[in-house]
Formats: sequence, C-alpha cells, structure tokens
Amino acid sequence: MTTTNILPKTVLKHGVYYAGRCRNAEVARWNADTQQFYHWRTKFGLRFVETIRHREDDDHFDVFDAEAELANPTEEIPFRE
Repeated sequence: MTTTNILPKTVLKHGVYYAGRCRNAEVARWNADTQQFYHWRTKFGLRFVETIRHREDDDHFDVFDAEAELANPTEEIPFRE
C-alpha cells in the first residue's frame, strides 16, 4: 500500500471532515482533543459512531488514512462513541 497521499497529523484541523479510507469508512471527522477520527459504522444492522486512529498512532490495527479535506459532507458525524 502506498502512503504518499496520506495527510500527516500536523495538518489536520479540529472538526474538519476528511475523505480517505479505512476498512469501514471513506469519510471521517478529526477531533484534535482526542487525537482520533470519528466515523459512521454499520454492523449487524446497527449504525453508530466509531473512533479510529491516524496511521502515525497505530501500526497494528485498522487506521483512517485521510487524503483530502471534504468541503461538503453529506451528514454530521458527532463527537461521541
């Protein structure tokens, strides 16, 4: 996998939505206070907000690779788990 288009944590802005990729999402919202992304997850018919780390913070589990700011997200992702 290539990581050349992944935005480093130093450029991420609190509350901003990002297009990118992980196993369960293509859009996530950065929370600078918790240093995590928040995204919608659907599992077994249930939909809930889930957190996921940036690649710089975890090299063993699934991470969200933010590639670009998303100017017009289709729905709000609240900062709650």
